Amino acid sequence: MPRISKNVPGRKTDVKDAAWLADLMAHGLVSGSFVPDQTTQEMRDLLRTRKQLVRERTSHTQRIQKTLECANIKLDSVVSNVVGVSGRRMLEALIAGQTDPKELAAMLMAGFRLLQRS
Repeated sequence: MPRISKNVPGRKTDVKDAAWLADLMAHGLVSGSFVPDQTTQEMRDLLRTRKQLVRERTSHTQRIQKTLECANIKLDSVVSNVVGVSGRRMLEALIAGQTDPKELAAMLMAGFRLLQRS
């Protein structure tokens, strides 16, 4: 209905035009909107929620990277995923006060060894 009523002349917010559109629809001159079945609606809702969660996760990751860059810490040039296992381990060490680059690099190497074992 909305797509079709866009082509109908007149203001759509006007009460008379709304009544006229309702009358056209009642006589079958304007088709109604497609309403998917319950399963399709639930799947669409699930996918919309997933998409929003992925966007939020990406936004948080970018915010972490931006904060690190503002502190002159280029962690994303060392690890491929700042919020991955090695990245989180290094972030936790930085938060705990670890500033020695060799110690932080050792954490990265320990993460690589864990990956090679599995």
